Amino acid sequence: MNSQFQFMQVINITPDSFSDGGKYNSDVGLKKRIEEAISWDTPYLDIGAQSTAPMNAPIDESDELDRFETYLLPVLINKLIPSSTCLSIDTYRPLVFEKVYKWIKEYLPHNQIIFNDVSGVLDQELIDLMKKYPDFKYVYCHTGLKDRLLTGRHMNYVVDCQKEEIINILRNYFQIALKEFEKYNFSNRVILDPAFGFSKTMEQNLEIIKSIDTLLSGLGHNWMLGISRKSFFKKMIQLQALESSSDSQKEYLHLAVLCRWMNQLTGKNIIIRGHDPAIFWSAHKITNWNF
Repeated sequence: MNSQFQFMQVINITPDSFSDGGKYNSDVGLKKRIEEAISWDTPYLDIGAQSTAPMNAPIDESDELDRFETYLLPVLINKLIPSSTCLSIDTYRPLVFEKVYKWIKEYLPHNQIIFNDVSGVLDQELIDLMKKYPDFKYVYCHTGLKDRLLTGRHMNYVVDCQKEEIINILRNYFQIALKEFEKYNFSNRVILDPAFGFSKTMEQNLEIIKSIDTLLSGLGHNWMLGISRKSFFKKMIQLQALESSSDSQKEYLHLAVLCRWMNQLTGKNIIIRGHDPAIFWSAHKITNWNF
């Protein structure tokens, strides 16, 4: 059985995100970006109000909520998002997610909702939240962190292993989590994410890309993979033209990896989280060409 690939549009309502900070943290900018995504029939919108890039200082909970209220809430009130579009809320704070979840339910009651929790912390606060609201899906990431408040400092907690060991470490990490989710009958709500760029060296990230089929084999049915505009891409091949950090050059490699994954992976539901839907659809078209 072939895997089903779908695209998730990243929309950062932040001033400091590494790739698009400052572009969409206004009511006009966000509205335009959402309209562009809808024009591509994008099934998922992933909206975040805090950058977790290591060079940026974390903001407090009230500031994060204020950004959601200032920029996202007017979009919800004006019902600019189709009911068929799933809204993913990118935050590591359960209380922030709960507040935004309630806004979405109030103004867009028929839209599916995802809690995209990059912390990778499976704690009682999360379990209680999933019990309280049984209809949202949850993205469980690999970071290895023990405290949500450390999320913005994830590169201080890089996995201590050789690159060849990273796949087994991730598989064990996800297997333990899935057993815990199964205790509460949450397994069908969970989307697994290796969290490229989080708590990993460049070599470990590239090993996961190369061995993604081994990671996914026999382990969960729902995955999210996000490699768009990652800085480690420019070191993947030795071409002088790719030594620039420009987003467009990184996305050439993103396209190549997506083509490989679409040919390689089978039997999974895979969400590709990215910044440019044209990259996703180009890979999809190339993969389905009959040469």
